[in-house]
Amino acid sequence: MAKISRISLERKRELEEPDKFMVFVARAMQLAQTYRKQITAIIGLVIAVAVVTGGVFYLGARAEVKASDMLASATARADAAGAGSTDEYRAVYETYPRTVAGQIAGLRYAEQLYRSGEAAAAVDVYTKLVKSVAGKPTLHHLALNGLGYAHEAAGDLKAAADCFETIAATPVSAHKETALFNLARLYEQVGETEKSQKAFAQIVSEYPDSMYADIAREKSAS
Repeated sequence: MAKISRISLERKRELEEPDKFMVFVARAMQLAQTYRKQITAIIGLVIAVAVVTGGVFYLGARAEVKASDMLASATARADAAGAGSTDEYRAVYETYPRTVAGQIAGLRYAEQLYRSGEAAAAVDVYTKLVKSVAGKPTLHHLALNGLGYAHEAAGDLKAAADCFETIAATPVSAHKETALFNLARLYEQVGETEKSQKAFAQIVSEYPDSMYADIAREKSAS
């Protein structure tokens, strides 16, 4: 009987004690009521950020599509007008400068300026592109390569060499081989014979099957 009485008393105390979960819920509800305005504001901010982020992404994707369509049309018209026309690509670049399609158009626009003998104008466009595509390695090296040629055409061989040096210093780049050749060529022009031979030797070592390899072997051995 004593055992039964003890169990009954313990059970009675358990029943008399408030449920811990319910106490937690009650307190949470009380806090929510107290800070209702603050919580509502936070929820609203989270929703607003989500909407803005989604909207920015949507607008960016939409701009990219429009720029791509515009680039395709510009390419067709530029081909029909001839390589000397710069207006088609310039329009795409200036309308959508932050899109990939717009930046590709900018590269073509700058190249056309360079090929038409407008070296200073090409330097200006390429310089802006080098900054705007800094986070896109392929486009960045294309812009640097074009800027190097434009600087050379403008008579600034030091600036040209700096562009090619930046590309050549990159461990992996589709333009490294050409950048090394241009470096070697520019060093030779300014009388930097040792640097020129070193660049030619690097071509022979790293790119033995390169289109520049035969010239590089001859130059590095002389």
